[in-house]
Amino acid sequence: MGLADKMRQTILASRRNYSELLATTAELVIAREESLEAATKALIFLLSKAWTVEKMHHKFKKFDMARRHFSGIYGITAPSWKILVDRVNAIETTLIYFGYAYRR
Repeated sequence: MGLADKMRQTILASRRNYSELLATTAELVIAREESLEAATKALIFLLSKAWTVEKMHHKFKKFDMARRHFSGIYGITAPSWKILVDRVNAIETTLIYFGYAYRR
């Protein structure tokens, strides 16, 4: 085998390796985009400001309705409006901090 043949084989092998590298990179990019899209869909959208007793009372009217709503979402219970507001705000602030939610 002459020098020219060796060069051709080396160039072909190099092209194959480069093609494989590009294909693998494309697969990684697609997988990363899919995982980001899935994470974005899982985000929780929260109200623009933290809850207050007045705001929660206006939205739910009755304490039992508010308690059932947040018990279903976050699994929390509370004996009063103030404690419920404090617990909901703590949970939602934590969700925002860890990137699972953001304020609209």
